[in-house]
Amino acid sequence: GLNFSALGAASRRVGFQQCLFQRSVATTTSVLMDFDMYHTSVAEQEFSRRFQLLPAPLEEGRAQLPGQGEIHALASWFTLGFFNVSRPTAGGAKTSELSTHPDETCTHWQQTLFFLRDARPKLEDGGSLPGSIDVRRAEGSPRDLSIRIALDGQGEEDSFVIVGADL
Repeated sequence: GLNFSALGAASRRVGFQQCLFQRSVATTTSVLMDFDMYHTSVAEQEFSRRFQLLPAPLEEGRAQLPGQGEIHALASWFTLGFFNVSRPTAGGAKTSELSTHPDETCTHWQQTLFFLRDARPKLEDGGSLPGSIDVRRAEGSPRDLSIRIALDGQGEEDSFVIVGADL
């Protein structure tokens, strides 16, 4: 047989794209960055932010299964608004929005998952998961990102690389 145990640890250091199931997010969301793509600079695309995630509200009529709600990974996605359309249209400029949120129809962009070293217990009412994220361009590669995520009270931070992130 083959021992793939080393592959597991290495794979957790890479953020990877996958479509999540609808309603699979166990916490509230946190907006980490809001870019105006008409005016943003390359330097503004590197950032550090604090975040605080709260338990997701239970949906009416949906059963809670044992172990459901444990946090195994953090997920990221984007919403892109087209609000400054320069083409003239009847009645003014039309706006549209593209979202890669897990509850939306999956696109080829999918979501990016960051698997945590250890699963975090389900957040109970009144609980929270505070932390910070640091996003930088990966050294030596303009298309890759280096991301560090630190969850408060967890000691070590989790570091990830996103390959081919064309920002």
